[in-house]
Amino acid sequence: MLHIIKDKAFKKNIIKVNFRRKMNHEEITKLNLIMYILLLTSKKYKTNRELLIKAKELYDLTPESYINIYGNALILSFRFTFLKDKYSEDNNTKESLKFINEILFNPDVQKKSFNEKCFEIAKNQLIDDIKTYNENKSTYAKKKMLELMDPLSPYSYSIVGYMEDLDKINALNLYSFYQELIQTSAVDLFAFGDITKKDLSVIKLPNNKLVDIDYIYKTSEREHRTFLERENLNQSKLVMGYNMNDLTPYEATYALQVYLYILGLGPDSKLFQNVREKESLCYTISATAKYAGSFMMITAGIDAINFNKTIKLVHAQVLEMTKGNFKESDIKNAILSIKSSYQELLENPYSIINSHESTFYLGFDPIEERLNKIEKITKKDVIEVAKKIKINTIYLLEGTKNEKA
Repeated sequence: MLHIIKDKAFKKNIIKVNFRRKMNHEEITKLNLIMYILLLTSKKYKTNRELLIKAKELYDLTPESYINIYGNALILSFRFTFLKDKYSEDNNTKESLKFINEILFNPDVQKKSFNEKCFEIAKNQLIDDIKTYNENKSTYAKKKMLELMDPLSPYSYSIVGYMEDLDKINALNLYSFYQELIQTSAVDLFAFGDITKKDLSVIKLPNNKLVDIDYIYKTSEREHRTFLERENLNQSKLVMGYNMNDLTPYEATYALQVYLYILGLGPDSKLFQNVREKESLCYTISATAKYAGSFMMITAGIDAINFNKTIKLVHAQVLEMTKGNFKESDIKNAILSIKSSYQELLENPYSIINSHESTFYLGFDPIEERLNKIEKITKKDVIEVAKKIKINTIYLLEGTKNEKA
């Protein structure tokens, strides 16, 4: 599906191509490998050097790739940034779009298999990524909490893939999966800049049927439970997971943002002021939410000895929000800050594309509309959201490094 976003203000065009699939955690590792392989070589550009030289000739065309999750949707994204014709000496748009088509749909294939050398390069890169990802204990703690909260949640999966999967993947069966990817994925193309539908005909998108996917995952609800895991760390990682299954897109776009700001975003928030500043119970603390996953998360770096005091005080701050124990000035400050962040998004073309993407997948309003609607949020709206947020899981990755022998 084509999404054309006209722009005259910025010097560059952006093309973003999303391959949209139903979540299957067994595909994540394969998608990461394809993400790397397609940006190394192609049928026309047999070496990575040739491909990079061509990108340089196209006024430093920049290719990027990553994987994202929207509820039960697993999305492989490729993003290309290149100079508009107005600022180049030749037909840069047409040549850039040809190059994009070559990269995505004409891979370097030998005997129905990806190039072995490219496969090994991609595999080694992914091994490094997985190691780095697994060594990040803050990320580990968040994923572990989400897994305990709901083991079927797409957000509990490793976005970079799994080391154990690599033994089952080779250049031959990965190319077979690539063919399946092209033939069965819904494909969305977001074009930002001075680009027409006729221009985009150069990119030969597969005409696949739209995939029926629920872009909002409802996290399982249960009486809250507490889990403890110990590891040789200096600082303990506390992660508290909350359900927010009943929020509407409107509430998630507006009142939830005000709620998060007052509760746990920035130095003036309740969590920062009362847990960190007044009681000195943590090193860091914040609240974030993922509407597509229907959960809120409060994370803190603490000393394990302060665990019980910390969760008790966090519970108290969350309860204060449901009671409406915050000031009108808190709402005003939150709205001013949120509007400022919206204005910053409008100055970033990548953020504008992401806004259109979330509008298409999640039903959010475009950023331009949010600027006006956020001002209408009242204290009653924030309290209603607060009442829909319920504790589910508490997880502590306890650091034992400073324990006495």
